[in-house]
Amino acid sequence: MVALSRARVGLNMTENKGKSPLRSAADVADAAVRSKETRVLESKQLLQDDSQVLIKHGETLYRLQRTKENKLILTK
Repeated sequence: MVALSRARVGLNMTENKGKSPLRSAADVADAAVRSKETRVLESKQLLQDDSQVLIKHGETLYRLQRTKENKLILTK
């Protein structure tokens, strides 16, 4: 869903020598908001009050689940 270029979110390893290659979710979301080509969806928008939702991609169904620890799992 979120398709950001590595350079746009600062994940280019050559530019970040000595730094952590990962950025916080807030940093990635901020970069996405500035980008006209990327949408950011809150998990609440997808799941609403449910603990899981099915996502159809082409002919394949995926299950997005929220765990008791409030983590997300996407499975085929």
